[in-house]
Amino acid sequence: MHAPKILVAYYSRTGCTRTVAERLQRELNCDLEEIIDLRPRTGPIGYVRSGLEALLRRIPNIVEPRKSPADYDLVVVATPEWAGTLSSPARSYLTRNRDRFHRLAFVVTHASPSPGRALEEMGHVAGTPPVAMLDLDDWRVQRNDVQPEIAQFARQISAVLDRLPPEQLPLRPVIPPEPVHPQHA
Repeated sequence: MHAPKILVAYYSRTGCTRTVAERLQRELNCDLEEIIDLRPRTGPIGYVRSGLEALLRRIPNIVEPRKSPADYDLVVVATPEWAGTLSSPARSYLTRNRDRFHRLAFVVTHASPSPGRALEEMGHVAGTPPVAMLDLDDWRVQRNDVQPEIAQFARQISAVLDRLPPEQLPLRPVIPPEPVHPQHA
């Protein structure tokens, strides 16, 4: 029987989304790929540039990924939310690989009390609805208080892939997403 191949591709400016991606990789026992931006985003100038690019829906240059999404049955794309929307490096990754995804799942980390439009926008940019979605606030990630939601999200992804016969694994998603919204403290 064909074991589904999963990739977690993530962009992280501060390390928060990286933490979530690494935990998810361990839960799913899958490959991990960092989305690497060619522009520096450190400090106050990098912060402002990041928000502005996100609002303007810019598509910056990123390093060519080592792993092709076409080689995976499902790709989880994890990104921070910037200015209530999708980060520009993740936008580049989704745009560049739009025709290479078989199935997608999305993770968004955010500093705001509630998620913005990033999850919805990710599906629009990718041209493919996700089989699962997860939003996590940065504060809870930093407190190491998100493992139950990460485990639930991983189970949701596994359940979707387990329900499909091997010959259907490479198809585009047909299952509507069931978002996971953690309770805010």
